[in-house]
Amino acid sequence: MGNEQSFDDAANIANTAYLSEVFTGGYGQNDLEVADQILGGNADKIISAYNNENFTADVYEEVVGCYRSLAKQLMEGAETIINNQREWKDLKDTSIGTLKRMMRAG
Repeated sequence: MGNEQSFDDAANIANTAYLSEVFTGGYGQNDLEVADQILGGNADKIISAYNNENFTADVYEEVVGCYRSLAKQLMEGAETIINNQREWKDLKDTSIGTLKRMMRAG
């Protein structure tokens, strides 16, 4: 909300944690599709709250809870993250760019 660099940093952290779980979890294609749907739904919820200026305390608490989970995943997936950070850069940049376009479209 007004600080693009903070948004970029937060989206980078979220994508990094997500990718570290995907690449180390040994999940099947169905599991990954469901996870992608949940991730997309949650992103839609935040984008909608932002675009409608309806970013409530409940939404904020939900986001904080997500970042607590992400922090745990970052710690547990540190080795995978370090080993794959270059390979994931383009994927994360594309994802962040898509989110920003959706938010700007309102």
